[in-house]
Amino acid sequence: LQTNVGPILLSVNPYTDVGNPLTLNSTREAAKQSEALLKVAQEAVRIQGNTGYPQAIILSGACGSGKTYASMVLLRQLFDIAGGGPETDAFKHLAAAFSVLRSLGSARTATNRDSSRLGHFIEVQVSDGALYRTKIHCYFLDQSRVVRPQATEKNYHVFYQMMAGLGPHERKELGLTGYSVRALRYLNQGDNRVDDTVEAERFNVWKSNLAVLGIP
Repeated sequence: LQTNVGPILLSVNPYTDVGNPLTLNSTREAAKQSEALLKVAQEAVRIQGNTGYPQAIILSGACGSGKTYASMVLLRQLFDIAGGGPETDAFKHLAAAFSVLRSLGSARTATNRDSSRLGHFIEVQVSDGALYRTKIHCYFLDQSRVVRPQATEKNYHVFYQMMAGLGPHERKELGLTGYSVRALRYLNQGDNRVDDTVEAERFNVWKSNLAVLGIP
């Protein structure tokens, strides 16, 4: 449910579980259907073009309110409006960057199975109505979670993906041969149900996104 209060768009999240694979690519249909968010993106581009002044879109809300989801939809719409769409290299690199950050910065909490514990500022540079550069500034990470997880919560997604997706040689190099998630104190908190097949697939996708970004 979305309604405008002056220049503010108020959104009520139905708390539909979208799972870990929330990416720029997975928001394709949502970007087409979210007319209220589309108007926000269009207005920002229009005012920036008319005045030359930078515009800011601030997403605020409680944990699980849909801030990350809304940011993905808005970015997708900005690319459709001014960035040449999802086939451009800029979109593919940004999508890969977000997929990498999702695994590194999201964890299962008591109220949200895919809670973003990473704060980021997204800079989108537009000139003459055309998007030509994007940049992600990460300014916060819940670091204490890595070595001091709460009893009812899990660590970051990437650790579970690694434990499911690492090959024998990689496990040996990292000293993880013979270990499972349940054997590691920093990973075995909270809900320990892990679908190794799904996590291994996500780990392979994560590594492929690193390759897109030129990270070995």
